[in-house]
Amino acid sequence: MHMEFKYLLGLLKSGLYNEYFEDLKKAIPQFMDPKVYGRSILENSSFIAPSNNPNPNIQGKGFIARLTGSSSEAISMWIQMFLGKKLFTYNNQLEFKVNPILTSDFFKDGKISFKLFNHIDVTYIATKEGNTFGENKIKPMSYKLTYVNKESKTIETVIGKDALDIREGLVTSIEVTLG
Repeated sequence: MHMEFKYLLGLLKSGLYNEYFEDLKKAIPQFMDPKVYGRSILENSSFIAPSNNPNPNIQGKGFIARLTGSSSEAISMWIQMFLGKKLFTYNNQLEFKVNPILTSDFFKDGKISFKLFNHIDVTYIATKEGNTFGENKIKPMSYKLTYVNKESKTIETVIGKDALDIREGLVTSIEVTLG
Protein backbone atom coordinates (compact mmCIF):
# COMPACT_ATOMS: atom_id res chain seq x y z
CA MET A 1 0.00 0.00 0.00
CA HIS A 2 2.86 2.35 0.79
CA MET A 3 4.24 2.03 -2.74
CA GLU A 4 0.76 2.43 -4.27
CA PHE A 5 0.24 5.64 -2.27
CA LYS A 6 3.74 6.88 -3.19
CA TYR A 7 2.88 6.32 -6.87
CA LEU A 8 -0.47 8.13 -6.50
CA LEU A 9 1.14 11.08 -4.72
CA GLY A 10 3.69 11.27 -7.54
CA LEU A 11 0.89 11.49 -10.12
CA LEU A 12 -0.83 14.21 -8.13
CA LYS A 13 2.34 16.25 -7.61
CA SER A 14 3.23 16.08 -11.30
CA GLY A 15 -0.18 17.34 -12.40
CA LEU A 16 -1.38 14.09 -14.00
CA TYR A 17 -4.82 14.54 -12.47
CA ASN A 18 -6.86 12.39 -14.85
CA GLU A 19 -4.46 9.48 -14.36
CA TYR A 20 -4.40 10.13 -10.61
CA PHE A 21 -8.18 9.90 -10.19
CA GLU A 22 -8.40 6.88 -12.49
CA ASP A 23 -5.82 4.98 -10.42
CA LEU A 24 -7.09 6.36 -7.09
CA LYS A 25 -10.37 4.49 -7.61
CA LYS A 26 -8.43 1.23 -7.99
CA ALA A 27 -5.77 1.63 -5.29
CA ILE A 28 -7.43 3.27 -2.26
CA PRO A 29 -9.23 0.74 -0.04
CA GLN A 30 -12.25 3.03 0.42
CA PHE A 31 -13.06 2.67 -3.29
CA MET A 32 -12.38 -1.07 -3.47
CA ASP A 33 -14.84 -3.91 -3.46
CA PRO A 34 -14.44 -5.54 -0.02
CA LYS A 35 -14.40 -8.95 -1.74
CA VAL A 36 -11.37 -7.89 -3.78
CA TYR A 37 -9.69 -6.15 -0.83
CA GLY A 38 -10.32 -9.22 1.33
CA ARG A 39 -11.54 -7.33 4.40
CA SER A 40 -13.61 -4.34 5.39
CA ILE A 41 -12.66 -1.24 3.39
CA LEU A 42 -12.49 0.57 6.74
CA GLU A 43 -9.36 -1.43 7.55
CA ASN A 44 -6.45 0.44 6.04
CA SER A 45 -3.68 -2.06 6.72
CA SER A 46 -0.07 -1.11 6.11
CA PHE A 47 0.86 -4.73 5.55
CA ILE A 48 -0.84 -8.13 5.67
CA ALA A 49 0.68 -11.28 7.12
CA PRO A 50 1.06 -13.72 4.18
CA SER A 51 -0.48 -17.18 4.03
CA ASN A 52 2.97 -18.74 4.49
CA ASN A 53 3.54 -16.97 7.82
CA PRO A 54 4.66 -19.60 10.36
CA ASN A 55 1.97 -18.46 12.81
CA PRO A 56 -1.37 -19.58 11.36
CA ASN A 57 -3.27 -17.33 13.78
CA ILE A 58 -2.04 -14.15 12.04
CA GLN A 59 -2.11 -15.31 8.42
CA GLY A 60 -4.18 -12.80 6.43
CA LYS A 61 -4.39 -10.31 9.30
CA GLY A 62 -3.69 -6.69 8.57
CA PHE A 63 -1.30 -4.64 10.63
CA ILE A 64 -0.79 -0.90 10.83
CA ALA A 65 2.70 0.32 11.59
CA ARG A 66 3.04 3.59 13.47
CA LEU A 67 4.00 6.63 11.40
CA THR A 68 3.85 4.73 8.15
CA GLY A 69 4.69 6.10 4.76
CA SER A 70 1.20 5.26 3.54
CA SER A 71 -0.25 7.46 6.29
CA SER A 72 1.93 10.43 5.39
CA GLU A 73 1.20 9.98 1.69
CA ALA A 74 -2.54 9.73 2.34
CA ILE A 75 -2.42 12.97 4.33
CA SER A 76 -0.34 14.67 1.62
CA MET A 77 -2.81 13.56 -1.06
CA TRP A 78 -5.77 14.77 1.00
CA ILE A 79 -4.19 18.19 1.56
CA GLN A 80 -3.44 18.68 -2.15
CA MET A 81 -6.84 17.39 -3.23
CA PHE A 82 -8.84 19.61 -0.90
CA LEU A 83 -6.64 22.69 -0.55
CA GLY A 84 -4.11 22.75 -3.38
CA LYS A 85 -0.35 23.13 -3.26
CA LYS A 86 -0.13 26.49 -1.44
CA LEU A 87 -2.86 27.58 0.95
CA PHE A 88 -1.16 30.79 2.05
CA THR A 89 1.18 32.98 0.04
CA TYR A 90 2.83 36.28 0.79
CA ASN A 91 3.46 39.06 -1.71
CA ASN A 92 3.48 42.29 0.32
CA GLN A 93 0.46 40.88 2.18
CA LEU A 94 -0.80 37.49 3.29
CA GLU A 95 -3.22 35.74 0.94
CA PHE A 96 -5.39 32.67 1.58
CA LYS A 97 -6.48 30.83 -1.55
CA VAL A 98 -7.75 27.30 -2.07
CA ASN A 99 -7.05 25.44 -5.28
CA PRO A 100 -8.76 22.08 -4.83
CA ILE A 101 -8.04 19.21 -7.19
CA LEU A 102 -11.27 17.21 -7.16
CA THR A 103 -13.43 15.43 -9.69
CA SER A 104 -17.13 16.26 -9.83
CA ASP A 105 -18.06 12.90 -8.28
CA PHE A 106 -16.56 14.01 -4.95
CA PHE A 107 -19.39 16.54 -4.62
CA LYS A 108 -22.78 15.46 -3.27
CA ASP A 109 -25.60 17.75 -4.35
CA GLY A 110 -22.94 20.23 -5.44
CA LYS A 111 -21.24 20.39 -2.04
CA ILE A 112 -18.32 18.91 -0.16
CA SER A 113 -17.18 19.82 3.35
CA PHE A 114 -14.18 19.27 5.60
CA LYS A 115 -12.43 20.73 8.63
CA LEU A 116 -9.43 23.02 8.29
CA PHE A 117 -7.03 23.41 11.21
CA ASN A 118 -9.35 21.19 13.26
CA HIS A 119 -11.86 23.99 13.88
CA ILE A 120 -12.84 25.74 10.64
CA ASP A 121 -15.75 24.20 8.70
CA VAL A 122 -14.99 24.58 5.00
CA THR A 123 -17.66 23.91 2.38
CA TYR A 124 -17.17 24.03 -1.36
CA ILE A 125 -20.37 24.87 -3.21
CA ALA A 126 -20.27 24.13 -6.94
CA THR A 127 -22.62 26.34 -8.94
CA LYS A 128 -22.18 24.04 -11.91
CA GLU A 129 -20.95 20.50 -12.38
CA GLY A 130 -17.32 19.97 -13.23
CA ASN A 131 -13.86 19.10 -12.03
CA THR A 132 -11.72 21.65 -10.21
CA PHE A 133 -8.87 21.04 -12.65
CA GLY A 134 -8.41 20.85 -16.39
CA GLU A 135 -9.52 22.95 -19.29
CA ASN A 136 -13.08 23.73 -18.16
CA LYS A 137 -12.43 23.67 -14.44
CA ILE A 138 -14.65 25.21 -11.83
CA LYS A 139 -12.66 27.47 -9.54
CA PRO A 140 -13.15 29.68 -6.48
CA MET A 141 -15.31 32.70 -7.27
CA SER A 142 -15.99 33.95 -3.74
CA TYR A 143 -15.37 33.19 -0.08
CA LYS A 144 -17.92 33.64 2.70
CA LEU A 145 -16.08 33.95 6.01
CA THR A 146 -17.99 33.52 9.27
CA TYR A 147 -16.21 34.76 12.36
CA VAL A 148 -16.26 33.65 15.99
CA ASN A 149 -18.52 36.63 16.79
CA LYS A 150 -21.07 35.24 14.20
CA GLU A 151 -20.48 38.12 11.76
CA SER A 152 -19.85 37.11 8.16
CA LYS A 153 -18.69 38.65 4.93
CA THR A 154 -18.41 37.50 1.34
CA ILE A 155 -15.31 38.51 -0.60
CA GLU A 156 -13.64 37.56 -3.88
CA THR A 157 -10.10 37.36 -2.51
CA VAL A 158 -8.91 36.63 1.01
CA ILE A 159 -5.97 38.94 1.65
CA GLY A 160 -4.42 40.88 4.49
CA LYS A 161 -6.37 40.89 7.75
CA ASP A 162 -8.94 38.36 6.50
CA ALA A 163 -6.22 35.83 5.69
CA LEU A 164 -4.57 36.52 9.04
CA ASP A 165 -7.91 36.03 10.82
CA ILE A 166 -8.11 32.52 9.31
CA ARG A 167 -4.60 31.70 10.53
CA GLU A 168 -5.29 33.09 13.98
CA GLY A 169 -8.48 31.03 14.46
CA LEU A 170 -10.95 33.95 14.34
CA VAL A 171 -12.89 32.37 11.46
CA THR A 172 -15.22 29.44 12.23
CA SER A 173 -16.43 28.63 8.73
CA ILE A 174 -15.58 29.31 5.11
CA GLU A 175 -17.95 28.72 2.21
CA VAL A 176 -16.18 28.76 -1.11
CA THR A 177 -18.39 29.22 -4.16
CA LEU A 178 -16.97 27.47 -7.20
CA GLY A 179 -18.02 28.32 -10.71
